[in-house]
Amino acid sequence: MGDGASELDELRRRAYGPDADLDPALAIRLRELEAHARGHAGSEREGEPIASPAEDDAAQDDAGQGDAGQGGAGQDGGDAASAAPAAAPWWTRPVVRMAAASAAAGLVLGVVVGLGIAALPGERPSLVLRPDPTPPEVELPLDTWGVSEGETIAYELIGEVRPWSVVLPDGAAFGLRGGEVSCLMLTLDDQAESGGPSFCGYVDGFPPTTDLVVVSESEGGRGWGFSSQQLGGIPEGTAVRFVLEGGAVSVWTRPGAAG
Repeated sequence: MGDGASELDELRRRAYGPDADLDPALAIRLRELEAHARGHAGSEREGEPIASPAEDDAAQDDAGQGDAGQGGAGQDGGDAASAAPAAAPWWTRPVVRMAAASAAAGLVLGVVVGLGIAALPGERPSLVLRPDPTPPEVELPLDTWGVSEGETIAYELIGEVRPWSVVLPDGAAFGLRGGEVSCLMLTLDDQAESGGPSFCGYVDGFPPTTDLVVVSESEGGRGWGFSSQQLGGIPEGTAVRFVLEGGAVSVWTRPGAAG
């Protein structure tokens, strides 16, 4: 109905907009409204997760070789090519339900709120980033947190953005729970040494998680977040969630309110 659509638009604005302020209760309500909207719009398309962009390219190469081996079976190459559906970008496989929190500028430690929408059973991340076997030789400006280089791990790049896991010796000093705290941090790889845009989130009881919305090219890298180009082509407005768990960083995506 009209009232439901208005409520959905308002909650999406509060969840995915630049001034996100959605609390857990409203996040649950947003999930209910989006599920209802999806029921009217048609079934969702599901896809398989991939470990890295390179694996996705290899899978497409294998598929291409299989098609070539079936040539000459009563169809010309043009018809076969036109009949084959184009592969969807990795960030659209699958559509993941999640709420995005507002991004912080610079090397800022922030508690991510509004995590009432978690991945549902059976859903999988769009991408999984493993520890980088050849991490970059950069000095992260972590001295203000009391963190040494030996307590950081660099993960594979997603576009120009690199996730890091950081161990804070005392979370209470940064407004978190007391004691040792693991944290997830993102940097622009080529600006890590000079302290480029980065985000850090932690919620007690959840794995280290940070959410952001892909910003415009003019805003990317200027204290507002990361752009589509910097995030490997993820469309502007997409909500992106990074989760550090099990020795890897999983990446979840969801189209923004504007589509």
